[in-house]
Amino acid sequence: MFEVQETYTRMLKVLNKIIKKQLESHPKLVEPSEQDIFTTTSMMIGGVAIGRAINDPQTTEKLLDSCRQAAVELLNLDKN
Repeated sequence: MFEVQETYTRMLKVLNKIIKKQLESHPKLVEPSEQDIFTTTSMMIGGVAIGRAINDPQTTEKLLDSCRQAAVELLNLDKN
């Protein structure tokens, strides 16, 4: 169990760093808070996990679209 938790912790930190680095390369973007990055990463992971767990492709697509739109709004990507 400890190894699984350690792997999840490491991967969450890696994803957060990737998102932060990608956002830093966007010249007009206001730097997002650590909380915004954690929220975005959690939505990505949760959206994909739930999308794979359900058996309705249309619902999966709606779920993933909702996560994408929420991340765009949260990170103010639609204003740049």
